[in-house]
Amino acid sequence: MKKERLLLLSAFMPPLCMGMLMGFEYLFTSGKLPSTPLYAMLAELAAFLLPFAVLLLLSRFSHEKEKPVLRLGRKLPYASAFALFAAAAVPPGAFLLNVIQTRVAGPGSLEATEAIYANGEKAELWLLLAAFALVPALVEELFFRGALFGVYEQNGTMPALLLCAVSFALVHGSTSHFLAPLFAGFVYGYLTYALHSIWPAVSAHLLNNVYALSVARLSAAYEALGLWPYFILFNVFCFFIFLYLSMRSLEKLLERGRVPKFQKAAWGKAAVSTLFSPGFLLLVLMFAMKAFY
Repeated sequence: MKKERLLLLSAFMPPLCMGMLMGFEYLFTSGKLPSTPLYAMLAELAAFLLPFAVLLLLSRFSHEKEKPVLRLGRKLPYASAFALFAAAAVPPGAFLLNVIQTRVAGPGSLEATEAIYANGEKAELWLLLAAFALVPALVEELFFRGALFGVYEQNGTMPALLLCAVSFALVHGSTSHFLAPLFAGFVYGYLTYALHSIWPAVSAHLLNNVYALSVARLSAAYEALGLWPYFILFNVFCFFIFLYLSMRSLEKLLERGRVPKFQKAAWGKAAVSTLFSPGFLLLVLMFAMKAFY
């Protein structure tokens, strides 16, 4: 299998994820499947582990000398401060972007998610955390930053970071929720590349999911007490503090030569083989259908 063919086929995997998620959403909203955290967790496992397995098979049977790197090793101990501060900057940053986009575009339709959250009120805490935080963080990072990033990296580091982040945002996004996953996806991708491991990204993703779940469950109380504006200011403060600390930590790693340099970008090739490929265009079309219809 030629390298271009591997890239073209890999571009169909995010639409496969999104199609499965949309299918499960229909089953939840139509009542054909129970809207419970357990079934939401099973849907997440199916929607990302199947495309992940397909990507592994495509990579294994390709004829490339250098196979895509999964980066499943543990993170480097000397980079713990950077990983911690970068992970801590994602939740308030994503929250603020969601607030801004919601104010501009209005709230989106999340019938299936709202139903699952409502049923989750009666579920045990460990099941909620597993369904909405741990499992999504693990399987999504395995797919996006583990398998997909390794394939897209053949066209250079920056195209891989951008394409994975955009794909991540399109799969998760809506008219009121696109900038946050785009920002988070880029940070997760850079953590994976800089530290040569997906586990800092998994940890950052897990932290963001726990934060988002907490905000969703407590937002009614904040609004009722009139504390919402102060909560927004708190997030602004936290975001800039953790952003500053993460940049300082990254600067030290760069000075010591601990972070690998970006591979040369082949923008033209990336555009032809991925950005304008049938798979990526299908993903954009599915996002438009989900967002506007």
